[in-house]
Amino acid sequence: MRRTMLLLLLFVATSVGFIVLDNRQSIAPLRTVLDDLVGPPAEFFEGLTDGPENTTELERQLAAMETERDKLRNENAELKAYEDEVLALRQQQQVQEDFPAYNLVSARVISSDPTGRQLFVTINKGTDDGLQKGMAVVNPYSYVGQITNVTPNQAQVTLIIDDSLMVGAKLVDAGADGVVYGQWLSGKRLEMRHINADAKPKVGEMVVTSDQTISQTRGVPPNIPIGAVGAEPEVDPNTAQLVIQVYPYTDFDDLELVWVMVPDVG
Repeated sequence: MRRTMLLLLLFVATSVGFIVLDNRQSIAPLRTVLDDLVGPPAEFFEGLTDGPENTTELERQLAAMETERDKLRNENAELKAYEDEVLALRQQQQVQEDFPAYNLVSARVISSDPTGRQLFVTINKGTDDGLQKGMAVVNPYSYVGQITNVTPNQAQVTLIIDDSLMVGAKLVDAGADGVVYGQWLSGKRLEMRHINADAKPKVGEMVVTSDQTISQTRGVPPNIPIGAVGAEPEVDPNTAQLVIQVYPYTDFDDLELVWVMVPDVG
């Protein structure tokens, strides 16, 4: 306790002494020396906290860099969208040249079957755009399916892999006709049946929509690629005809843009 009182008295005496000396300008040289020593570091740290809302220079530089980064990201996204649009137009032009008797109506996929029981997608075009039930849908060089329901502004496209859909088909190299059936419920994708037993299909051979009157599906143009032969053919014991598995070219899990093939009646 006694020691504490002595320290307190010493502090008071020292403070009074500095005040007296300051009034007499006796510590001016000492103050100058202290300012020279303490001033530069103080100014440095003060500079770091200058600026709006007390942000540091480094923080302002970082914010500027982040702004520039976001700008570049937006420009890159716009460029990617532009490139995708150009690619889609080129694809459409190529398909249009391959099928001059048809007008291609581009449409975006806006939803799929919410129940998951059927394999169909809904597109943002309908009868107001010339679409009708039964028209073929491609993406862009392969067969997707057919319109099975249509309203003025939307249409339902049932995918070829759905068990309810089938389409007349042909083996490009073997030249044999048949019918491709959706096999999704069976755990497969596509199966081509009713193939003449004399045909010699090869694994990897292209399968396209039929161009023969007897097997061609109404509303579906001929020679649209469907998929490729996926395995050696089997023989149906009931009909003695060949059955082959077909791997579709279309990625049905990533459909965004499709084209509806509308006959040119002009």
